[in-house]
Amino acid sequence: MNDTQRRRNRKWLILGLSGLAGGLLTMFVVRSVPMASGTAAAIVIMLIVVKHVGLLVAVGSPLAALSQFARPRLRALCGMPPDDSD
Repeated sequence: MNDTQRRRNRKWLILGLSGLAGGLLTMFVVRSVPMASGTAAAIVIMLIVVKHVGLLVAVGSPLAALSQFARPRLRALCGMPPDDSD
């Protein structure tokens, strides 16, 4: 593995971990918001949507980073030429 590949992998690792942390933080912050009995339905729905977006980011970011990390190895395993894009 050369320097360019190491930097690329480090970049995706940092992006994946920060996405995971941001998504989990969003989920826990929105979950801790107290709901009064007279809260408008639109606000409740908006908080549910934000919580689900946080879950999507928390799950999707590490998966995207993992796929970017594994792509060169999968290309070599399948006999495809290496990808030159950075």
